[in-house]
Amino acid sequence: MLTTIFISVNSPLVGMILLIAAAVTGWYSRRLHRRQSVITETTTTDIGQLSEEGVVEVQAEVTGGETFDSPIGDQECVLSVWEIDEYDDGWETRVSGIYAKPFRLDDGTGQTQVDIENHISTEYDSDSWEISWRGFDIDRMLSVGISVNDVYCVFDEFTVEHSVSSDCELPPRISAFETADPDIPERSESTIKLGETDIQTKSKRRYFEETITPGQEIYLLCEATVTGDVTHPPKPGDITLKQRQNDELMIISNQRKNDIIADFNQYRLGYAAAGVMTFVGLVAVI
Repeated sequence: MLTTIFISVNSPLVGMILLIAAAVTGWYSRRLHRRQSVITETTTTDIGQLSEEGVVEVQAEVTGGETFDSPIGDQECVLSVWEIDEYDDGWETRVSGIYAKPFRLDDGTGQTQVDIENHISTEYDSDSWEISWRGFDIDRMLSVGISVNDVYCVFDEFTVEHSVSSDCELPPRISAFETADPDIPERSESTIKLGETDIQTKSKRRYFEETITPGQEIYLLCEATVTGDVTHPPKPGDITLKQRQNDELMIISNQRKNDIIADFNQYRLGYAAAGVMTFVGLVAVI
């Protein structure tokens, strides 16, 4: 028995598979580590103390703004982040996006405006790659957020508002949502084996969404920008919080800072797992 196990592990093919898995796990962990570092290296600023442009971190309550009905859950909100996954020998992200309207934040020391642009990210963006195995969406199970270009949205959870099987039509609201946005790809064709006959049908889809609503406390790491002609130093009301410049990461969350950091600590386990797989993989190849 032990000899059989040794022969199975001591195989170049197994070794290469383990080394590839180690590389993917290391890459994924490095991504989490980088995002955690951005948060830990930035100090939270009271809104009442905002007086210059640059990277800022605030924790405050959404006190108002222009609301809209979220595209999937039909919830009144100021921001919706969503993701559409499709099944093709494993779950893959087809498209993710952020819809937002300008809203105000108040932390008790002052108020300021937040203006986040709408974004769509297709499956071809590197941050949308999925890690799946035998039908299990490993990336979704491990993920603590959804990345849309350079905006990273971290929430307690992303609920599955809708799951559509291959033999079902889309609910009217979902159908209208997909039709209205030309950047959302149509459901692809999937082949089902029925005896010796191949049947073409629509692929399965899952829809994830979370929202930010008035009265909710949020965490925001972003860019403070002075808007209009103002005297210096500018006051909090003269500053608008926007996405960071030069492809730097912006983070928005409905959690507190310490909770976000704790979520990102998964990278430590990932590094450890990558190290073990690399060692075993090298032994198997050699």
